[in-house]
Amino acid sequence: MDNFVAGNVYDNLIKAMAYRGATLKNPPLSRDMLAQQLNHHEYVVIDASREMANIRGPVTIMVFMFAPGAKYADTLGTFRKLIGGITARGMLELMFVSEEPLTNHIKKFLAQYRVDNITNRRVEEHDYRKFRIEAPKHTYVPEHILMTEQEIGGLCEMYRISRGDLPHILASDIQAVWLGLRPGMCVKIVRPSDSAGQCVAYRVCVAG
Repeated sequence: MDNFVAGNVYDNLIKAMAYRGATLKNPPLSRDMLAQQLNHHEYVVIDASREMANIRGPVTIMVFMFAPGAKYADTLGTFRKLIGGITARGMLELMFVSEEPLTNHIKKFLAQYRVDNITNRRVEEHDYRKFRIEAPKHTYVPEHILMTEQEIGGLCEMYRISRGDLPHILASDIQAVWLGLRPGMCVKIVRPSDSAGQCVAYRVCVAG
């Protein structure tokens, strides 16, 4: 996979921060600077943050995008050294994005890392395929809108249901990934309809 594809992935990761309600801390890299960083360091970091007023709550976000074939994606020792250098305080969302899925050894390490840091860190791992295009703008993808707790409560009261009664959307679904959904969060899905103008559906995010 060449740097052009990696460039598209990087550009879409930048866009994904906005979908997650986050603001970049630094300007995006140019394609030339991106290529230099990936060739020299084998990864780039996207730093972003989300304020208290956002539905999802305040958080610092760090996205580690690994270069194609980077040692960080397939060597546990190197990966552990990288993650061990993260010293951010408060709630932190970590996203690791690699050309191919991380090795099983790294996945097992991350599983334990999640348990050890359950109160202040959330960890995601994705491969390039999730970000090769701006998925929410795809022609066949309906609009997904994150719901507030007040909206969820009103919906459940109207239909006399609980949140868990809603149909599910997996946290690994590409739209859930782009929005940064976590289990328990709900979305309103709006589809065009020839007869009604639009059709609205609701989903609750579940692990998987």
